[in-house]
Amino acid sequence: MSTECKVRIYKTNVRPVLTYTSETRAETAYTQQLLRTTEMKTIRAINGKTLRDKIRSDHLRDLSGIQDIIKWTEVRRREWDAHVGRMEDNRLAKVARDSRPQGVRSRGRPKKRWKEILIKAPSP
Repeated sequence: MSTECKVRIYKTNVRPVLTYTSETRAETAYTQQLLRTTEMKTIRAINGKTLRDKIRSDHLRDLSGIQDIIKWTEVRRREWDAHVGRMEDNRLAKVARDSRPQGVRSRGRPKKRWKEILIKAPSP
């Protein structure tokens, strides 16, 4: 099977499964690391390379024509936010996005919220 065919399968089948719910969940450094690791294992398998070949990840991505999965999820998150913004005000997704939870957070480091991740993401 050609590399182009494998890349097409990755883009249409594997990447959407990896990033399922990435538009709506707050991303942490740990989840980003898991996504990048899994993506690079897949890209190396597509190109028939291993870590022992010592080829940089950026070079393998360029050879395959695959965008970094974290940047791809950031674009998808902004698209989802724009989609929800166009919804009517009474839709559940828009109410959940725009409302603030009632009550007090528990002690300790606060968990990241989806909106905070969206604001932090740089624009393309």
